[in-house]
Amino acid sequence: MILNNKLGKTFGPQLSLSGWILLLFGIFFITDVMGMILVVLGFFLGSMTDGVLIDVNQRRIKKYSSPFGLNLTGRWEEIQEHSGLVVIPFRKEYAVLSRSNLRNATVTSDFRIFLTGPTHKPRYPVKACPTKEAAILEADKLSELLHIPIMKIA
Repeated sequence: MILNNKLGKTFGPQLSLSGWILLLFGIFFITDVMGMILVVLGFFLGSMTDGVLIDVNQRRIKKYSSPFGLNLTGRWEEIQEHSGLVVIPFRKEYAVLSRSNLRNATVTSDFRIFLTGPTHKPRYPVKACPTKEAAILEADKLSELLHIPIMKIA
């Protein structure tokens, strides 16, 4: 059984929205070469996501970035190299500066489950959950599936 956990947009919400707008302009000007370039660039920026594949049966994990919705990047690692799971509050800020030097920032907060390395430091994000309770429940499920302990809940 392979679990596919998407962690979010690679380029953030502002650049992702810009990508979809470029795609629409590219469709409008599709007869021109520049329109075709805008379609490809817009679809790339709008659809790029990060995620993690977990192969429960073979006990391995793969962190990936997904251009155009295809899982082309990343490599498989054995789960035996990891010592446990931790639940950590996660805050990510996406900022864009305008031409008038005004800063537009979007802050997202959630709780992430990480696999820890041999030094017990967070190494791979495995799942993103909106609340601490949901993250603890998911960490319990992953702990049972992967047969690794939960080290810490922050």
